[in-house]
Amino acid sequence: MKKGSGVNDVVYTPRELALQIVEHFGPQGKVLDPCRGRGEWDHPLINKWCEISEGVDFFDWKENVDWIIGNPPWSIFTPFSEHALSLADNVVWLYHIPGLLTKRRIKDATKWGHTLKELIMIDTPQSPWPQSGFQVAVGHWSRGNGKMKLTDWRKM
Repeated sequence: MKKGSGVNDVVYTPRELALQIVEHFGPQGKVLDPCRGRGEWDHPLINKWCEISEGVDFFDWKENVDWIIGNPPWSIFTPFSEHALSLADNVVWLYHIPGLLTKRRIKDATKWGHTLKELIMIDTPQSPWPQSGFQVAVGHWSRGNGKMKLTDWRKM
């Protein structure tokens, strides 16, 4: 099923932030960036990628991976996230807190055996990032049980 990417979904992560996130988690094994964009998340630890504008649709990806990490298209976050949870032991999303913690998100994560392991609050990147008023965060969903850690990277 081709989901595509809406124009409003083309919001690139500042490279410094992407690298900070990757280095914080230090993913190992098969690590997939599901929406590569212009390569902001390119890091030696990320060894697989999809990018619909380059003809590699994440929804066609069927191989299990150890990690999926990135900034997903917000207009299709729910199916995108569920597909990621079905494929990876660890899923790390840059998103806003209300979207990360919906009842649906928790239900989908539980269905695939994931719990929220860490939530990192960050400053909202500058425009053209959506300036919605919602707190932006990095959420790490991991298979298995455990306690959630709350981290704060905001400069305030």
